[in-house]
Amino acid sequence: MQSPGQASIIRFIGIALLTLVAAWLSRFTSVTGDISLIWPVTGISVAVAILWGRLATLAVGLGMVIWAWLQGMAPEIWPLLFAEACIPGLLAWYWPARWTLTSNRALSNLANIYLRGLLPGATGAALFGSLAITASGDFADFHLLDIAAFYWVASAIGVLLITPLLIAVRQQGLRIQRDDWRFLLLWFACLLPVLLIVALANPDYRWIANYLLVPMLVWAGLRAPPLLVNLLLLGVSLLVIAVVRGEVNSNITDNAAMAQVIVQLVVMALTIQVLSAVSRERQSMLRVLERQAHYDQISGLYNELGLAIWLDQHRAKDGTLVILRLEQIDNLVDLLGLEACEEIENSLANEFASHLPGRYARLGRGLYAAALNERMLQVERLLFSFYQRLDGRQASTDQPNLLLRPSMVLMPRSKAGSSDLRLAVEGLAMAANMTGNRFTRLNNAEHASHERLSQKSLQEAIKAGLRDREFMLYAQPIVPLQDQPGGQHCELLLRWKTAKGDVLAPNVFLPAAEQAGLMGSIDRYVIDTLLRMLQQESALTRLFGKFAINLSGSSLADPQLPDWICRKVKAAQIDPALLCFEITESQTISNRAQAAQLVNTLRELGASVSLDDFGTGLATFDYLKQFRFDYLKIDGSFVRELDSSSTDQAIVRAMVSVADTLALQTIAEFVENQPTLELLASLQVDFAQGYHLGRPAPLQDWLKVAETSSS
Repeated sequence: MQSPGQASIIRFIGIALLTLVAAWLSRFTSVTGDISLIWPVTGISVAVAILWGRLATLAVGLGMVIWAWLQGMAPEIWPLLFAEACIPGLLAWYWPARWTLTSNRALSNLANIYLRGLLPGATGAALFGSLAITASGDFADFHLLDIAAFYWVASAIGVLLITPLLIAVRQQGLRIQRDDWRFLLLWFACLLPVLLIVALANPDYRWIANYLLVPMLVWAGLRAPPLLVNLLLLGVSLLVIAVVRGEVNSNITDNAAMAQVIVQLVVMALTIQVLSAVSRERQSMLRVLERQAHYDQISGLYNELGLAIWLDQHRAKDGTLVILRLEQIDNLVDLLGLEACEEIENSLANEFASHLPGRYARLGRGLYAAALNERMLQVERLLFSFYQRLDGRQASTDQPNLLLRPSMVLMPRSKAGSSDLRLAVEGLAMAANMTGNRFTRLNNAEHASHERLSQKSLQEAIKAGLRDREFMLYAQPIVPLQDQPGGQHCELLLRWKTAKGDVLAPNVFLPAAEQAGLMGSIDRYVIDTLLRMLQQESALTRLFGKFAINLSGSSLADPQLPDWICRKVKAAQIDPALLCFEITESQTISNRAQAAQLVNTLRELGASVSLDDFGTGLATFDYLKQFRFDYLKIDGSFVRELDSSSTDQAIVRAMVSVADTLALQTIAEFVENQPTLELLASLQVDFAQGYHLGRPAPLQDWLKVAETSSS
């Protein structure tokens, strides 16, 4: 391995040899045979100064002196030639500032080369080079300024053609990609007709062939990398000079062809190099935009579009599609901050993507996907192990109560491509609704998608049904078993009479309504409809002493509901004592303080409050301590087999005892036969409800019963 010193020596010798060879070859760039139009030494000097610093220009000067010695030039002009080779690079290196003319990086770099090379570089070369030519006496008939002008032009063209080429070689090396080789073969194939025109055309019109090379160079500028563009540009420039060389007079002062070639070379070099720079920057921007369009900026994985395109391009029957989601990620953002959450997600993405080979993606905040090559049975155990390690993991060392809660769904990949991704994300909703481990396999994605779409359609239909008042109130009697003032009560139940005339039970539409967050709207619908009927049909109050209304968990957490109920009751001018609001004990109450305020407001209004499904939840006695109730509704699971189960009898007896202690009345539901009814009465239960006592019927039918009995 070479040491840095050895590498510097080899580079120094290489630059000197390159200068020697380039200076010798420049004789072939003369149009008239008197002076070269391309003076490559200046371009080399500027390039090595930009790439390796000011000391590297000494190698250019050494190569120039060796060339002068081999040419047999007088030793007294060697210092001028040494200065002519070194000064352009030194001036370019000491150029005071980088002039950024555009936001295009490639074009700005090219402009920087032009400014350094053409202004100080070519000017310095022209100054010392013209002095050297004058001292040699080779062009005694020309004025010093004329020689300096020609020298500047030749040096400037040398900078335009040589400096970008050497910088491209340094940055790219001499490696040419396979696609670039194909382009070169095609390009030279197109060059052959132009060369035939040059060889066979009339000499008076042969110069026209030079302009046929321009569109070919434009093609190269738009397609090829900088190395090829500058190589082709140099080759075409030599070809242009060769075509013109045989068609001009030897008297340089009378030859307008010299000026024509100079203008053509300068314009061609500037145009193609600028076009190439703009094209490269455009392609770079397109690559950046493509990456931004297909890749996630936080994790570096595919985004949804990128993975969808990959799935469409790699359709397969085998393999597994995995969707992973962090539940309640927005809570983590609020509590930890966006930056901390992005660090958590980045770490999770890396961990997720390190398990199995495949294509991974971050679809959104806290949502990830993986397209694996293995079948589902082969990867399920490993993914479940990862899921278990992730579930319950502490999200932050500063807040130990913040835990990660993932959901994961697995489904087989198919030839559906990106449609699989949509189905899998939809299937994740199934895992999110599961209790316990939110890890599931989705074997029939089409069926799951159909069910989900049906659920969404049902939710939209529920919204329309509430708007069009398609829901009907049913009532089931609650019969007193002891001597109770006020007679029988009733519980209001809901049925949906669709536009087609079908009457749907609550179990058909309430789960969908709860998932869509519509339970609060349904509760308000029931209350509003009941108050309207009581306001219009007072006969109902002669049949039922109280009307029990079920409240959902979302209504209990609604801070505006207490005031809304109070306003509605006062506007309807209904006795609040007719109303009894039921809270289901198994219903999760997210805001107990708000629920307690609602219960207190209802009781202060004059309404009653009942605890439904008593005995089924873990919060039974906690609810009794926190909320003020008027009734306890014994769950039907303790009543159905009461006449044959001594255990159920003991439990009901204990419930009645608790209710007596708290001064609450009891209601037993699901009473199906007379023995059960008699046993409940003997246990001192206050009210009973069930099919044995009366089935639910439309409130309008109960109104007819009330009107008939009153008449």
